[in-house]
Amino acid sequence: MVMDKFDINMAVAIFGGTFDPVHYGHIKVASDLADHLDVNSVALMPCGKPTHRPSPAATPSQRLDMLKLSIVGNQKLTLEASEIDTTTPNYTINSLRRIRSRIGAKETVFLCIGSDTLSQLDSWHQWTDLTKYCHIVAISRPGLNREYSSSLRNWIASRRCRDVTKLKEKPAGFVYHCELSFLDISSTKIRQKIKKNEALQKLLPKKVVNYIHINHLYK
Repeated sequence: MVMDKFDINMAVAIFGGTFDPVHYGHIKVASDLADHLDVNSVALMPCGKPTHRPSPAATPSQRLDMLKLSIVGNQKLTLEASEIDTTTPNYTINSLRRIRSRIGAKETVFLCIGSDTLSQLDSWHQWTDLTKYCHIVAISRPGLNREYSSSLRNWIASRRCRDVTKLKEKPAGFVYHCELSFLDISSTKIRQKIKKNEALQKLLPKKVVNYIHINHLYK
């Protein structure tokens, strides 16, 4: 379902991305996050106009449609669509402020990102203010190390929390690292396969594959 507003009196977990297209790797990580963070669900938040990468090949409405199809029957995943209709570049800090204005200041909010994204966090708009509105949950593959600038490394160190249960004691403020297994799937590889008319089995849900073919996406 698409969330018009988050349920209050519970922790809110957000997993953003372009989802161009959504695939089983996204779905597995988000589902595993729901279990690891012990939240009722994780909200997939598609970006309308990204600031750190080229514009997606599929339109915002098409990417939202594919996300809806991908989570049918999955009780661990929902959608947060507040960014999808924006025509200006999306800044995560603004999305967090919008979410806070809806749910209030007391509820715990998790912003879930990959460790590769965390290593570039100091290029984000008003990045040092992010933890005023959320906890940052950085997801990494086992054994994978990232390089951080000294300013970002110090900022993370001052906010690091290693106990997931302690995160829910405060609405925001911490940076937490967790290791989760990843499927070796990427949206870029999927788009390349579609251009070559290669098979997409085991990469993304059949309903999403059918949608891509019907709408002639990524050709």
